Amino acid sequence: MNWVFGFLQGMYWMSYCIMFPFLVRMCTEFGYDDFQSGVVLTGATIANLVMQPVIGSICDKLLHIKPLFVAMFAAGGAFSLLLPVGKKNFAVLFVTFLLLSACIQTLQYIIDIWSVRISMTGVEYNYGFSRSFGSVFYAVTALCFGPALDKWGMDIITPVFIVCCAVTIFVAFLGNEKGAAEMLREQRAAGGEKNNSGVPFVKAVMMLLKNKKYMFFLIAYFVMQIGNLPVYNYAARKFEILGGGSSLFGLALFFMAISEVPMLVSLNKLRAHVPAETLVMLSFFGMVLRASGIAYVGKPVLMAFAFLLQIVSYGIFIGAMIIYMSEIVPEEILFTAQTVFAAISIGLSGVIGNLFGGYVANTWGVIEMMHFFVIFTVIGSVFFALTVLLGRKKKA
Repeated sequence: MNWVFGFLQGMYWMSYCIMFPFLVRMCTEFGYDDFQSGVVLTGATIANLVMQPVIGSICDKLLHIKPLFVAMFAAGGAFSLLLPVGKKNFAVLFVTFLLLSACIQTLQYIIDIWSVRISMTGVEYNYGFSRSFGSVFYAVTALCFGPALDKWGMDIITPVFIVCCAVTIFVAFLGNEKGAAEMLREQRAAGGEKNNSGVPFVKAVMMLLKNKKYMFFLIAYFVMQIGNLPVYNYAARKFEILGGGSSLFGLALFFMAISEVPMLVSLNKLRAHVPAETLVMLSFFGMVLRASGIAYVGKPVLMAFAFLLQIVSYGIFIGAMIIYMSEIVPEEILFTAQTVFAAISIGLSGVIGNLFGGYVANTWGVIEMMHFFVIFTVIGSVFFALTVLLGRKKKA
């Protein structure tokens, strides 16, 4: 299971790296301005906002996740064929990335929770080990694909992405979820006929709204992402402005992804000594450092090295978030909780951050926009730290 989900994570993040991080550079090469890039990013995040909770609720009801995952990935590969048309038609480009986000980005947390569900059957499973494959595959892809784009242009994205989609689907078929499905069926049967289809979506959302820890976590990360997403998404444009190309941006993405690996591999040791809540709090302050490094560094090479700050931000957050979520949310609504969290903290915050960020970048400049949006990461991290510290003070 560790190896199957490891390669599944790897192929998912390889596919993701080929399509999404270079989006703003793609828009620029196609002749669109920074505000139009922000509009495309907003379309992608709207898809996340709408689809994440829907898919999460469906997964909580399904006994088998594999068919849905395979179908959505296949659809994503098919929709990528529209990109050449989007090169000359902005409306088509907007719709294409809306559909690609709905099919591919939406699955980001589904793999995580899918693997956690299977591990509940008693199978020996190391999430950090499997997730580290995603970081390594992403890093190598970014390192190789950046120079490839400089040499052959953005037109190679579609064929390479389709090949990656096909391999990802093949790996997904290797996953065996019969044991988890049988266990879930027995649990629902024991809970009565009404529970056979899982918790209704509206009821699950109401449960989450009453969960203070979940809501504080959601609000804090939502505010942080308003700053994080534009800073990251326009990093490729900043490289271009400073005189760097896709090759250097690819190197930066390599640094970013490979720096996650040490934290992911040592996740089990970290969780044995440090509470998940504390790890999340530390990762939030790491995100402030990461965003500040990307925003304020003035030379392209130094900016690439700033991406190494991923080790103290998302390197910690990726694993800590999965653990923390499973601690504060009931098991029967875990998919819904995770995907609602993603819809708000990536979808809604992305709509606000990318649209507003695109406007500011087009009006005052990309670098000036980044400087301003770092403020949101500071506010979010301080808010979460205060809720944690005040909660602990009450318990004491």
